[in-house]
Amino acid sequence: MGKAIQVTFPGWNLAEEEVLPERSTLYAPAPQGYGTALGESLTSYLARLADAHCVYPGVLLQQMIVPLVKETGAQNDGEDEHLLFQHDGRRSHLINVAGKRAFSALHALETLTLRRDLHALTLLTLAELLPLRRVARRTLVWCPLCYEQWQEQEQILYDPLLWVFQEISICTQHYVRLRTHCPHCAQSLSHLAWRSRPGYCAFCAGPLFGRGVGVLEPAAPDTSEFVWQQWVTDTLGEVITRLPEVRNAPKRDRIQKQVNHAVEQLAEGKSATFARLLGLPSNTVKSWCQGQRIPEMEMLLRLCYRLDLSLCDVLFQESETLPISLKDPIPPALFPSRKCTPIDKERLFHLLEQAAKSREEPPPSLKEVGRRLGYQSATLYKVNRTACHAVSSRYTAYRREVREKRMQGYASEIRQIVLQLQAEQVALTQRHIGRYLAQPAILRDPKVREILREVCHEVNSSSHCSEGCNK
Repeated sequence: MGKAIQVTFPGWNLAEEEVLPERSTLYAPAPQGYGTALGESLTSYLARLADAHCVYPGVLLQQMIVPLVKETGAQNDGEDEHLLFQHDGRRSHLINVAGKRAFSALHALETLTLRRDLHALTLLTLAELLPLRRVARRTLVWCPLCYEQWQEQEQILYDPLLWVFQEISICTQHYVRLRTHCPHCAQSLSHLAWRSRPGYCAFCAGPLFGRGVGVLEPAAPDTSEFVWQQWVTDTLGEVITRLPEVRNAPKRDRIQKQVNHAVEQLAEGKSATFARLLGLPSNTVKSWCQGQRIPEMEMLLRLCYRLDLSLCDVLFQESETLPISLKDPIPPALFPSRKCTPIDKERLFHLLEQAAKSREEPPPSLKEVGRRLGYQSATLYKVNRTACHAVSSRYTAYRREVREKRMQGYASEIRQIVLQLQAEQVALTQRHIGRYLAQPAILRDPKVREILREVCHEVNSSSHCSEGCNK
């Protein structure tokens, strides 16, 4: 054996005190799309953060977020902290907007991850300018082609903050309407439920992209609706891009100043004249000028479009520097009159009759029919209750049929697994069977567990199988 070679390594001077950087409680992945128009939403980040720690979002919220909210007293209005994050995800859309839910979630995540850039994943900095009402959708919407594109490019799946806005209904990149229901179980999804995962259904765990999504509803780029959606997407995307730079939240009186500036430039300071130019109620414009109310998101966007301004200009620039001009003509389909117009009940009655007799597949819901006709469901019921019941019944039957087919597929899959385990002399327990399922999360459904028990009894009627499956 040769002689060992001695190597001298540099020494550490332990006498000198070195300050170690602060360590975060949780691993903190970077937000996706940060500083771009497709910046990630906070509910999406929460779901991805839970996935990075191999737990469900509900577990992360219950074990880490809610206790921290209680400890730090982030809730200052006395409301039970558990109501912030409900099991079924109700009102979770508010986490992405403003108010106590967004503040509590953001404060807790910044404490646990030590990240200081998560404020751009919400609209908290614009809380005084954007009323909570009619800003965010209550349920999740998504573009299957965006998910599919990110998957093919080996990028991380996430939900952009842009999809949260109620005014966004079309993906202008892929020319398709955003989906609102899972293609596998026909369920509408909350923004953050117990088992949420971006790109997958929180109920059946099925992918929201790929071959199984069915036929996508196209959006023609030459229509006035698409032109409006393109403008809204661009202007809201600019706001999301600016959010990381916003440190000092704009004050509520900024909107008042912008409106007064526009009234001065276009109507010599006369709010009634300005209201007539834009086709708006004079009392509404007067309340804006006096700062008594701020426009809702829909009206604010329409106001910006008519004045040929971007939303960023109105929110972040001083009113004196804004060039004001009246954009005209305006396509009637983009800006319908705010005045109450009489309903053509006879025409609407026949349109509902046609919708009830339509053989469209998949059948639309009554809400979708109302969206196409431009009326709320309550109005449709008043005009033709029989046709509305027919539309609703057909849609309900379709969802029932989809669920039954899905259950039959689960039964077939479980039967094959049970036969395989029986041949290998493996105990037919729910845990063993769940390991071989393509989607183990389906065992959360009581009906699926009932199918599992029935299959076990059918394949093996012994008491051992019955007791094992009930574990």
